[in-house]
Amino acid sequence: MWKESQRIQEWLAENPPVQHWIDRLTTTETKNVFGQAFESFCIWSGKTPQQLLDMRRQDLKNPDDGFRTLELVQQFILHGEYPDRRKGREGKIVKVAETCRARRELYLTAIKSFFAHNRLELPRDKTFKITEPDNVPQKETFMELDTARKIIGCLKEPYRGLATAALYGGLGRKEALSLNRMWPGIEKQLRAQRDPVRIDFAKRKSNPRPYFTFLPAKLLTPYMGKEIPFGVYTKHSKTKRLRPMNESDLLVAWRFAKKRAGVEGKQTFHMLRDLLVTSFYRIGADVITAQFLTGHGVDANQYLQITKSPDRPEKEWNKYRQFLDGGISDETTRQIQDQAKQIRDQAAKIEDQAARITQLEGAMKLRRVQDLLEAQDEAEKARKK
Repeated sequence: MWKESQRIQEWLAENPPVQHWIDRLTTTETKNVFGQAFESFCIWSGKTPQQLLDMRRQDLKNPDDGFRTLELVQQFILHGEYPDRRKGREGKIVKVAETCRARRELYLTAIKSFFAHNRLELPRDKTFKITEPDNVPQKETFMELDTARKIIGCLKEPYRGLATAALYGGLGRKEALSLNRMWPGIEKQLRAQRDPVRIDFAKRKSNPRPYFTFLPAKLLTPYMGKEIPFGVYTKHSKTKRLRPMNESDLLVAWRFAKKRAGVEGKQTFHMLRDLLVTSFYRIGADVITAQFLTGHGVDANQYLQITKSPDRPEKEWNKYRQFLDGGISDETTRQIQDQAKQIRDQAAKIEDQAARITQLEGAMKLRRVQDLLEAQDEAEKARKK
């Protein structure tokens, strides 16, 4: 690891500001990644951490030319080159401009973090944009439903059941794996013959509000009576103990299923969650409800409307379920899309008409005021005569 090497230990001892910053970072991974990025910046600039802090102090004393440090950081992001010092890569020249956008954003975040922790925060520059270089291929952001079904069909149990649940419920990896923990409550609904089964979540990292989604009972019924419904056997174990599936198990199984299905590209497990939203749009269902079911943040008023009327999300989700089960054909989907387009066009026309009426009313009021003022002027002239 970066922080554990003897060279870095000596460098940190010589630079107390860096040691102070590294110690205040939370996880070991963040310390290693941020520290390595900042060390690269120091190598390229040819300055010590203390010299960089002194430069920033001079910037604060001179408001007319107080962006030298920020410009130096931006030059590093755009044109920086430095020799790689990682084990096994010594001597290789790393060109920052040719790395992916996420990597360059990490460089920028690490450097900003160093200055912020030393009470010398860099100014913000909204005009500075980090874009993806031309030599980096664009990442796949969408997966077709047929592709998802092909990959899921090549998965083995219980991975297949978990991936199918993610497709129906719009679940990410963590939400799907949490079904093991929620299983007692799910099994209680199955015994009560509830269909669909409601799955409640407390919050997501990007959404502090509680939300819920639905899963078909026929999908979960085969796992009833199992202590760990989505479990795998421990490798290299003589006793064959069953344990809950983790993210690593799921990602490895997904990768091998993609190979067996002959699917090339960066279709990830997370895209199963995004398919719920895109499918809601295709079949003309309420997209705001889709955002709620997948745990995305929605407007406070819309959130209240959805939670106060639980029949509404279930009704909209049943349309999606019917679509996945093959109850809605492609022809019906096209008809729904055409109807939705006509409704949107009619709504746009009504908005235009309302805007014109508002303009006419404003013009009429203005004309009345002008007529009234002219009448007052004529009356004043007549009185003077």
